[in-house]
Amino acid sequence: MKILITGAKTATALKLSKAFNQFEILLGDYGDLPQITTNSYALVDLGTWNEEVLAHNLLTKCLDYGVDMLLPLYESEIGAVAKSLVLFDEFNVEVLL
Repeated sequence: MKILITGAKTATALKLSKAFNQFEILLGDYGDLPQITTNSYALVDLGTWNEEVLAHNLLTKCLDYGVDMLLPLYESEIGAVAKSLVLFDEFNVEVLL
């Protein structure tokens, strides 16, 4: 199972990644992000921050990377994804809020 945790530039994301060590972990964030892959996780670019299309952007990234589970950390992401849970469910992407 593959999980995408947003907020890769935060300590919270790194701490949470340890709780999911049995999964393949992608840590994603917006803006400049180094392309790093370790034994524990890989960093992925979520593109440019745009609050109007956050849920769509996150769903697209989940589908692009074959993600089974999404854990959004930023407050704006949580709100946007919460309003779009049916859409994520249609594409079999479980959302942890």
